[in-house]
Amino acid sequence: MDILMAEIRALGHIPRYHHENALYQRWRDAKRQNLLSESQLAELAELPGSESREVQAAARMDTLMAEIRALRF
Repeated sequence: MDILMAEIRALGHIPRYHHENALYQRWRDAKRQNLLSESQLAELAELPGSESREVQAAARMDTLMAEIRALRF
């Protein structure tokens, strides 16, 4: 797990499926098998890309709604 964590730290964000496939699969497998310690999970939660899809979608929706409101004359 130390090597996996070092690679994710070097990457600077949670691996994405399409861009970092091999690292993503290793991260996903470690997460599914509960191989990561509480401190590692906490560190990963601080990295960009750690938000859930729902949180990311809500943030995008807020941005879009603000842009729509700004278009009103």
